[in-house]
Amino acid sequence: MPPDVVVLPKPNWLWELASARAIPPLSPDVTAVVRREYSAAWVELASYEGTLYGVPVRAASKSLLWYRPDAFARPPTLSSLEDLETTARALAARNVTPFALPAGEGGGWPLTDWFENILLAERGPKTYEALARHDMSWTHPDVRRAMTRFVRLLRNEWLLGGAEGALELALAESFEATFTPAEPRAAFWLGLGPVVEGQRRKFPTLRPGEAISVTTFPATGVVGVADVAVALNEREATRRLMAFLADAEMAHLWIEYGGYFISPNRAVLPSSYGDPFRAYEAQHLQETAVFVYDLSDRVPRLLTQELQAGLRTLVLAPEKLDTVLARIEEVAGREQGFR
Repeated sequence: MPPDVVVLPKPNWLWELASARAIPPLSPDVTAVVRREYSAAWVELASYEGTLYGVPVRAASKSLLWYRPDAFARPPTLSSLEDLETTARALAARNVTPFALPAGEGGGWPLTDWFENILLAERGPKTYEALARHDMSWTHPDVRRAMTRFVRLLRNEWLLGGAEGALELALAESFEATFTPAEPRAAFWLGLGPVVEGQRRKFPTLRPGEAISVTTFPATGVVGVADVAVALNEREATRRLMAFLADAEMAHLWIEYGGYFISPNRAVLPSSYGDPFRAYEAQHLQETAVFVYDLSDRVPRLLTQELQAGLRTLVLAPEKLDTVLARIEEVAGREQGFR
């Protein structure tokens, strides 16, 4: 017997189920709660053709840029990619490496996080979504501009260990090398909140605001992941469960229970999390006007692998940009169809 409610880790699964009429829309009362307590970005994520089908239960941002406060005279102000590039250049001039990049982790998924944030910042959500669906070619000028920015920011001399060192660097190692030395070796580290929290437990002297702080990647919006609950039937008990999942009470119970959990529900006050970094991420997710789901997690597996391989190539050999994009486009066409 199928369950009454399932939690989907990818929004395209919701869209596919809704388009096939395999799941019912949310009931009017649950729809009202979601529209009232969640921003338009979250309503859109859980909708298909303007109708709400799901409840965003939890989320995580991949647009958090962690930094060493002592690498700066004042907290960095990053309102654009130009700001980030200017800041990196100034750090390098003071012999502080701008970025610790764990490109050796899991085939290179930290590289895709960098590219996705740059793509969103450089070209906006419409281009981002078109590329995720392969409604746009990977060789399109807009994609090439974003990839050009990628190779310009993640250049050899701006990476901890250089390009070759970055391609061998693991997640925990890169974090430790950034935040634990007495003097800053690297200034910025892009990564998920749960990873940072785990490292903070390992190194309890990393006090928020003193040894480590956080800002957001300079884009109008958030790249991230989210779990969305959908109903598989219209039974009354199912409706009541969906109403509970949409309510702030559920989030508060989960926060009390423990584990790394962030709700995009605006009725859950950031102060509820009892940690300044979780509070920052919660506010960041709740208030965003744009949320785009991690591109490399949405596209077919072979395309993700080709994207990771291509980005690794570009870190070492940026002059191969056009060759890399053509190869990614070839795989995208084969896996997603040509547009």
